[in-house]
Amino acid sequence: MGSSKRAKIMKDREQRSFKAAEMRVEGDEKPSIRGYAAVFNVISEAIDWFREIIRPGAFSKTINDGADVRALFNHDPNFVIARTKSGTLKLKEDDKGLFVEIVPPDTTWARDLITSIRRGDVSQMSFGFETVKDRWGTEEGERMRELLEVKLFDVSPVTYPAYPQTSVSARSILTGQGIEFDAIAGILFRAKHGGEVNKIDHEIIIRSIEILKQFLPKSEPVESHSDGKNGNGAQVRNHDRFRRRLELAERELHNYKHYFGGQ
Repeated sequence: MGSSKRAKIMKDREQRSFKAAEMRVEGDEKPSIRGYAAVFNVISEAIDWFREIIRPGAFSKTINDGADVRALFNHDPNFVIARTKSGTLKLKEDDKGLFVEIVPPDTTWARDLITSIRRGDVSQMSFGFETVKDRWGTEEGERMRELLEVKLFDVSPVTYPAYPQTSVSARSILTGQGIEFDAIAGILFRAKHGGEVNKIDHEIIIRSIEILKQFLPKSEPVESHSDGKNGNGAQVRNHDRFRRRLELAERELHNYKHYFGGQ
């Protein structure tokens, strides 16, 4: 696989970990790792500017199509615990979420991992995926993303949860909304080094600003409580501050559009 294709695949991948997920070891002579890598209809913690819900059926196409999914330790491809193709990894959706059954290899590091899980030192599971279909909305003033269908790559017991607010995940999500990160990076690099920034560059930046604006709820009056604290005042102020920055950036671009070949 070429380096550019590999980079594209890694860019599109996201990782998630939910507190409600659970994992345990069953059996002594031939132990297996069982649990939920994902749970349905549970609102995630804040992921920078939105929250997320996985809906039932999100993994069904991956499972039904017989995709070759791996079980890894800490999402590290050097530590393969099991694989659907070999029959050592079984996946199924039930009413709760994505249930996982792993038959680990009889290796030193896998036995060490089982011991760590039994002791509770490793207690969470994560999954790597690419979004196929999602739906966006607003609930109680917050942006909400529903995962309706995903392409599952791996499930993984993890030492530290792969928090979804990582730059890779944010980049992948916003790229899916039409923001051209690579193009913007090139524009900024050329501008910083005195290169030409043309009309097409200008249109890309304006379009990205318009897309970002869509994720901001309309301003609402902030109600003050008797103790001087605002119920959701901080959140509203952050939204307003971000909106003003976007509007200022857009206004400056229009004021200096002759730099971009505009009229």
